Amino acid sequence: KDKVRYNKWGRRKVEQALWQKHIDEDIRQRVLDEVDSEEYLSILRPLLRQRRQAMRAASPRELSQKLCRFALGRGFTYDLIKQCIDISEEDEETLD
Repeated sequence: KDKVRYNKWGRRKVEQALWQKHIDEDIRQRVLDEVDSEEYLSILRPLLRQRRQAMRAASPRELSQKLCRFALGRGFTYDLIKQCIDISEEDEETLD
């Protein structure tokens, strides 16, 4: 839980770290199930928002690709990343 909360790791990265330490599959699954979905999304959204402000890109598509690569490296799944990127792009459009 601490890796997700404080280090802002995704489930995939936590799962990989547990696998590298030879933790049993049932224990890994229990640990990953303890992470609340809402808490998980509340970590990813601000992380992407903060990273978006720091990134420079020639086009919105390039920016989305960079954000996606960043979040995949952090261990988040593509479907959640895409969902959060789409939501944050919609929020930016309403602010303009």
